[in-house]
Amino acid sequence: MSTRARIESYLTLSNGNLTFIIQINFFSSESPSLNPTVSAKPTAAPSDSPTTSKAPSSSPTALGAIGPNTVFNDTDEDGVQDNGEDPLSGVTVNLFCEDADGSFVLVDTVVTDEAGSYEFTGISPAPCYVQVDENSNYVYSPVVDGGNQIYPNGTTPVIDVNYNDVVDDVDVGMFKPLAEVGPNIVFNDLDNDGVMDDGEGPLSGVQITLNCDGQVVDTAVTGEEGTYYFEDVQPGDCYVSVSPEVDGNDGYVFSPIPQVSPVDTPTNSIDSSGNSPTVTVEYNDTVTGWNVGMHLPLASVGPNTVFNDVNENGVQDSGEEGLPGVQVSLECDGSVVGTTTTDDSGTYEFTGLQPASACMVSVNPDAAGDDIDEPYIFSPVVDGGNQIFADGNSNHFSLGYDQTVDTIDVSFN
Repeated sequence: MSTRARIESYLTLSNGNLTFIIQINFFSSESPSLNPTVSAKPTAAPSDSPTTSKAPSSSPTALGAIGPNTVFNDTDEDGVQDNGEDPLSGVTVNLFCEDADGSFVLVDTVVTDEAGSYEFTGISPAPCYVQVDENSNYVYSPVVDGGNQIYPNGTTPVIDVNYNDVVDDVDVGMFKPLAEVGPNIVFNDLDNDGVMDDGEGPLSGVQITLNCDGQVVDTAVTGEEGTYYFEDVQPGDCYVSVSPEVDGNDGYVFSPIPQVSPVDTPTNSIDSSGNSPTVTVEYNDTVTGWNVGMHLPLASVGPNTVFNDVNENGVQDSGEEGLPGVQVSLECDGSVVGTTTTDDSGTYEFTGLQPASACMVSVNPDAAGDDIDEPYIFSPVVDGGNQIFADGNSNHFSLGYDQTVDTIDVSFN
């Protein structure tokens, strides 16, 4: 830009005085601005120590952050913090970031505050992930958009953290799984030993009631496989009670509880009143030991009496004593199911008998008691008295559950 001068001269007359004036104007050779800038004051005070920046003016000015995010008690287990789902304080949260060697290393650890909040700040750009320490009885909710971001192993996916990033969508949903009772099985314990043996099938239609802390919690009915199950059981002191009715038959009884239980075989744990033991159920418990062995009461033959029929009328009259030591056998459906001898009072009995269509009592003449003088004969068969014919056998009779045959007395003379 160059500067030029312009000289102008003129005369003025004032109060009769004549004055000669010379005026010199300096100006730029460039065209003047149509919109000149006017400043009322200097743009900045001069600095005694001006700053210099080695980085370009477009460089970032802040490191990254993860949070604030929230750890919450996801009571409905849907992964989203709903109304009424409280924050969880005191939860330890760790930050791992990739180092120069490509390994993920622990960078920082925080603990959630009373609001369940956690935050990591001042994070240098790097791939990072969040890890939550295990908490007693808690498990992680499903991962959902806008909610829990922690997988079952306790970590998030890897997050690329850059300058100025604020990652505030890494919430953590956790919950305490409730307990479950079962599946347990109700079985038909035909031999009344408390163990589910081969051939002993399940019982359907049996009503099971779950009781906790003195209250009825739920009721279930066994299905075709004889199993019952209760889910979402709150912690408490619990037991089950079992109805002995099956398909309208309320004559079932509970088997004894075995002193020794076979491995991997259901055994009865229900007492004679129909109740299981009481156990303290905690979060995430599974109670699988409350199996039920029950059956219709088995049949019995006896007690019946073998007696010395002095007057030979087939009826035990006053003064006719029982005969001890007489051998008696029971045969059902072609097989001998038991042999016994009469006791001191002449009584015999067979118990725990399965149903059968054709049973018969036999008395062995060669194994008579010492009080019988041979030769001897059986008394005549009469109602209410001797039921053994001359061949030593009774008539055939059937046996059903819960049946007692106490009418087969035996008399000798």
